[in-house]
Amino acid sequence: MKFPNKIFDYKESVIFDCTIIMKNMSNDISIMELYKRCHKKCNGIQEFFDALDVLYALNKINYDYKLRRLFYAEGNSLQ
Repeated sequence: MKFPNKIFDYKESVIFDCTIIMKNMSNDISIMELYKRCHKKCNGIQEFFDALDVLYALNKINYDYKLRRLFYAEGNSLQ
């Protein structure tokens, strides 16, 4: 996972990929559909999945295993 620093520019970082994903995401979308929308702008498939991990950890997105779809996280799911 790349973070911006002296070696990696912001556009090469996972944070940049997170912004691309959030701009192209709709409320109900499969991972494949989202990747098709973002693949030309993201830094690669591994970085795309790293960015999904970061967004999930930050509680910005949720994944429904039955529907196999991504959703925006609604509120704090820890309560």
